[in-house]
Amino acid sequence: MSARTKLTAVVVLLLGIGALLFGLRSCSADESGDPEPSPSASASPSESLAPVEMTTGVIEENIKERLDANAGQPTRIECPERVQQKIGTTFDCEVFFADQPDTEAVSTAKVEINGPDGAFTWNAEPNS
Repeated sequence: MSARTKLTAVVVLLLGIGALLFGLRSCSADESGDPEPSPSASASPSESLAPVEMTTGVIEENIKERLDANAGQPTRIECPERVQQKIGTTFDCEVFFADQPDTEAVSTAKVEINGPDGAFTWNAEPNS
């Protein structure tokens, strides 16, 4: 088994354990985090018909914090910059090792908005 294969297996195992621990700890990853709605969310009644968007900075920080602790090394998370703040919205964030620039993502964090205030859950799936 090559060193890269062993490293990938360890990462997959750690991400799986992290996802399991996260799921056991809480169904809602960050209910206390304040999503950052766009200014247009409260501008005027005619604009309120437009979908409310939020930035993903809080989500990226939450995923990074948990994966850094479980992977034993710093990660870099790349999510879409803005998403709809609507229950059921799903999107993917790519997970990279911070100290390995110019490499492919090692994992994908699947995120779902599950609360009207931008509460979310996520789980990481290793990339093959």
